[in-house]
Amino acid sequence: MGWIGWIIIWIVQLGLTGLVAYLRIVVVLTKYVLERIPVEVVDFACYHFIKSKSEEEVRRALAEKGWSDKKDQDEVFDAIGGLQNVTALNRIK
Repeated sequence: MGWIGWIIIWIVQLGLTGLVAYLRIVVVLTKYVLERIPVEVVDFACYHFIKSKSEEEVRRALAEKGWSDKKDQDEVFDAIGGLQNVTALNRIK
């Protein structure tokens, strides 16, 4: 191969390495987000979203169950987003 071929191969290798590293980081961060919140709380919030309740109504329901701090509620919503990321990652694989 000529030098152009070697440059193309080098670029492809860097691109694949970057893609794999990016996917690994996303997987690790998603696992971290999902492990912070108990599954029952995430299921409870998802149930209310499936019932077409607004974010404010879900926050109110979470507050009734003891998750009254806004930061805690935001972490629950992050966990729901993490579940969506897991679904998207499984579709890629």
